[in-house]
Amino acid sequence: LPYLDDPRRLIIEHPAAFTFVTTPQPLPAPVVGAALSQGSILLTIEPLAADLRELRAYADREATFANVADVPDLVAMPGWASAADPMSVLETPLSLAWQAFFAAADCSLLSRLYEAWRFIVRECRMPESIDASLAVAGAPPETDRRASTGNLTAHGRWSHAAGVTLQLSDGSSPSDDAPKARAAEPAFDATMEIRPCDRFVHAVGQGGRLRVTNDDYQLFDPAGKLIDRSAPGALPPGFAELVVTAFDALLRRPPQADARAIHHAASALACCQATLLSARTGQPEDPAQLLHVGGWS
Repeated sequence: LPYLDDPRRLIIEHPAAFTFVTTPQPLPAPVVGAALSQGSILLTIEPLAADLRELRAYADREATFANVADVPDLVAMPGWASAADPMSVLETPLSLAWQAFFAAADCSLLSRLYEAWRFIVRECRMPESIDASLAVAGAPPETDRRASTGNLTAHGRWSHAAGVTLQLSDGSSPSDDAPKARAAEPAFDATMEIRPCDRFVHAVGQGGRLRVTNDDYQLFDPAGKLIDRSAPGALPPGFAELVVTAFDALLRRPPQADARAIHHAASALACCQATLLSARTGQPEDPAQLLHVGGWS
């Protein structure tokens, strides 16, 4: 292809069914818009927008935003895919715990935080308030949410005393330079050493209890009796394997048109902003208020 140094012209003149964005840096909105206008499915490890203000650039993309696929998405993994509409079995969710452990060299803390909240607002609902803490390597960033790193714990409160807990860790410590090293990497490298990326979802509802990992699914009735489960894999998959698995799932089942996709993204980003703001201020934050201020309510 003749224009490898001009991504916008490359996308316009050589439209692809899939466009895989591997850079940790945000793409200009016109480049993304050109890909979506051509009908390309956009695979991205990092979220296209770091906050509601950046998402405004895609406000007119309701019809095509469903073609933005954040990988590796937990719902594309064998564990979740082996269950048939698992959250509906629980009826009303009473509590949900999401854990993710990954390497800072593979993806940002923001990307895993965004994935967690997008899953929660899509499968359940947005919490009324979020209280968070962040054990960070160095001083927490004031404005650049993509630069956030460390070990994050957050609690979101739903109505009627129900709630959600997040625990995310990129394995960094106050002496780590992994986030800086990652920022210097030009792109995701599928040939790099295998670094495990473990994710766990535990949900409790009136209809029972659910446990999902990358490659395992278990469903229990209210009394704790195992009702259904899948056969887990032999080893925790590495980050590159998860990306390939998510891409394979999209090949088998491309995303469906969904005008709600960009609103789910807005709600997830509001939760991300509330989480990181709470971690900095030490006070609970209201994601719905951030949505309203950002003009997304």
